[in-house]
Amino acid sequence: MTTTIRLLPLAGLALLAACSAPTRNVTIRSYDPQTDLLVSEVEVLRVGDDLDQVLDGEVMTWHPNGRLKSREAWQAGQPHGDFAAYFASGAPAQQGSYLRGKQHGIWTRWHDTGAKASETQWAAGRLQGEFKVWTNDGHQTLMGEYRRDAPNGWWISWWPTGTKRLDGRFIRGAPHGRWTAWHPDGSKAAEGAYLNGKRNGLWIFWREDGSTMAKGSFRDDRPTGHLQVASDSELARDPDQLFRFHFDVQER
Repeated sequence: MTTTIRLLPLAGLALLAACSAPTRNVTIRSYDPQTDLLVSEVEVLRVGDDLDQVLDGEVMTWHPNGRLKSREAWQAGQPHGDFAAYFASGAPAQQGSYLRGKQHGIWTRWHDTGAKASETQWAAGRLQGEFKVWTNDGHQTLMGEYRRDAPNGWWISWWPTGTKRLDGRFIRGAPHGRWTAWHPDGSKAAEGAYLNGKRNGLWIFWREDGSTMAKGSFRDDRPTGHLQVASDSELARDPDQLFRFHFDVQER
């Protein structure tokens, strides 16, 4: 019996419903018409004879080479339970779980080399807990913490070589307190302080040779005097806009 499920618009694929009409649980397999290889297999819940069926059970997809691409559990039309994705090589690409349609618990991603790429913690669809990122050769590049989907607590980032790059603290999503940045060679690059997300106090930027590139004081994110910026500095073009740290905390 061939059935088209509007919930799953799989263009160009033949949908095979392996069940009899009275059965409420339906398994649907999708095949590539060119290669006849299995592309996906889903379980749906039929409400009477209505063809508007909802996903309920295990959903699997495959790569063109026949290896498993993803496997996830659904319940009453939304993801609920374990999720796993794989590279075409068969190596794991991502793993986590859902709770009533929302990411929940620890989620992990891997590079195609097999090295861990990131690890995040979720609570009912919100980032909650530690957040870590690694390069494909195993060097950690970012470590921080989220609370209710906003950066919170100490955040540290590293250059790919392993040298510290940035160090500071967030409170409820806003940078707060002293932040320090370093050049790839380990020499200090910048230092300044935030108060509830606004620049406050003295800010200094240094070149790798230790000479001062820029200096200025701020109150409530506004300069309190003349910003001293070397003419050969990249900050000279627009010192007020560039006189700040740039945070990369949105990777997920």
